[in-house]
Amino acid sequence: MSSPHFKQIGIIGTGRVALALTLGLIYQSVAPIMVWGRTLAKCRELVEEADHARIVCSLAKIVAGCDVIAIAVSDDAIPEIVQAVSEVGSLCPGALVFHVSGSKGIAGGIAESGRKRTLSA
Repeated sequence: MSSPHFKQIGIIGTGRVALALTLGLIYQSVAPIMVWGRTLAKCRELVEEADHARIVCSLAKIVAGCDVIAIAVSDDAIPEIVQAVSEVGSLCPGALVFHVSGSKGIAGGIAESGRKRTLSA
């Protein structure tokens, strides 16, 4: 079985889980990593520890430019982030979007948005 090839990975979030994901993906040289967070200072802190990741200034760049997007924010922030992801633009075709929280059933907004865009295209 061949390993998947990813062109660009996006990490949404700047906390401990986002840092662990970023470091693990950098260590494995999976793909270039873009990081977005709600505060630039937190993004800078993450990138100081994960020096091969790069900060992007808008969520739209993650959504439009990544074929894998990890949402690594607190449980209470996920609905807001999922809503924002579904509103900022079209995902890359075949993009994998997942969250790493314990919450259930919250990524439906992205899936529904994708279905609507597919049906209207």
